Amino acid sequence: MRKIPVKQGSVRGYIPSLKPNTKGNVLNYESQLERDFLYLLDHDPNCIDIQNQPCHVHYTSKNNRDVKATPDAWAIFQDGRQFLFEVKPEKKLKELEKDENWQV
Repeated sequence: MRKIPVKQGSVRGYIPSLKPNTKGNVLNYESQLERDFLYLLDHDPNCIDIQNQPCHVHYTSKNNRDVKATPDAWAIFQDGRQFLFEVKPEKKLKELEKDENWQV
């Protein structure tokens, strides 16, 4: 998990997972939005496993800058599908849609 310094007014914490594969483990969050999303995944009967901040994704941006991103969660579902999730507030998504370095 990446190290993020505590900021004034930040919301950080953990929730215990209810999933059989992760029972006894905790899911860490760095915002209320991430917390709520993790609760949704943890209570979704189709989601069978969750890991928070599971890896780093390295890529080169359109302006040739090396970027390292840390997705917020990884989940496996009963049908075998696996997803990496990055949780953003709607305002940030609207900003990213206008950014030419961002692809939807």
